[in-house]
Amino acid sequence: MGFDHWAILPGQGRYHDTEFIEMGDEDSSGIVMRGKKTPYKGWHSSDIITKKALDWFEQERDPEKPFFYMLHYKAPHDLWQHAHRYDEYLADVEIPEPENLMDSGSGRSPAIEQSTQEIAGRSHHTQFTPEIKAMAPGPEKRRLVYQEYMKRYLRCVKGIDDNLGKVFDYLEKSGLAENTVVIYTADQGFFLGEHGLYDKRFIYEEALRVPLLVRWPGVVEPGSVRDELVLNLDYPETILDLAGHAVPEDMQGRSLVPLLKGEAVDDWREAFYYRYYFSHFDTPAHMGVRTADEKLIHFDGMDHWELYDLKNDPSEVVNLAENPEYRERLVALRKRLIALQRQAGDDPLDIGDHPRTGNPVLDQLSEERAKRQAQKALELGTGKKGTSKK
Repeated sequence: MGFDHWAILPGQGRYHDTEFIEMGDEDSSGIVMRGKKTPYKGWHSSDIITKKALDWFEQERDPEKPFFYMLHYKAPHDLWQHAHRYDEYLADVEIPEPENLMDSGSGRSPAIEQSTQEIAGRSHHTQFTPEIKAMAPGPEKRRLVYQEYMKRYLRCVKGIDDNLGKVFDYLEKSGLAENTVVIYTADQGFFLGEHGLYDKRFIYEEALRVPLLVRWPGVVEPGSVRDELVLNLDYPETILDLAGHAVPEDMQGRSLVPLLKGEAVDDWREAFYYRYYFSHFDTPAHMGVRTADEKLIHFDGMDHWELYDLKNDPSEVVNLAENPEYRERLVALRKRLIALQRQAGDDPLDIGDHPRTGNPVLDQLSEERAKRQAQKALELGTGKKGTSKK
């Protein structure tokens, strides 16, 4: 909405023979999947997405006007399918294991044991061969799954690296690089075997932390790092600031421009709020607060708490919530969690099953979904189907 040029993947999109819904082919309902799909036979998604971007830069861009361009790849989303030229990439390499690959969550809360995000567990996402699928659960199977999983993942990442190289080469050759800010990020972090997990959803560091690299020639010092707590909530404000626009007061994030310039910001956030509603992989709902050195998690459906000292335990394997020596910190972080929750306007009883989008068609679908879920909950509670009248 509001873009002068766009082409999008319907749903998750295809890795191979990628389809797009092009500008002008959208459906009036606003539901993406109903738009006309244009296939690109023989193309891998990372390659065709890059080609379409470069085609715009070379053929459609007005050189007299500034631009804001969003280049979004499907990779490395599961299920990982790389371009065939990478079939042998890393084939003879043993990928180093994370130190908490064998962590099962025992002694902390039942959360990890409930989730099917285990890298060699019940889900089919990471077990790629019949031989591995047939193996009994255990350390040997987890190690074999990890190696295959990582190689497929990194082959997808290699495709992104090579394609972004083409984009950066174009910016350099065209002279745009010196006056262009490049922001490289993602929609979330991802488990690469840590805690024995894949996917995201949990508040643990590997899924919580999001990659963010910024290239701003003459402003951002190459190789510099900032330690402030930055959220993807801050990106729109940053882009508006870069473009010289005022940031609306009702936006919740803050511009990162002062940080990018290397300036000190005395009143920067010292903590942030996290919420995951129950969704996929039986991963339990939870909420939490993250500060510079600590993290408090509440699995509200289970009423289990986890507290981590991130400075001394960055891998989050020692839960301090039941340690009497940390009682004072637990209470203080609980108060902070509640305060941030209220500040965000989040209802702790909301289970996230009824989003409002402003689109009448989508909101009607959401309303119908909420009714079906309520009916299902009634049936589970009474053991009967249908409704009852009093």
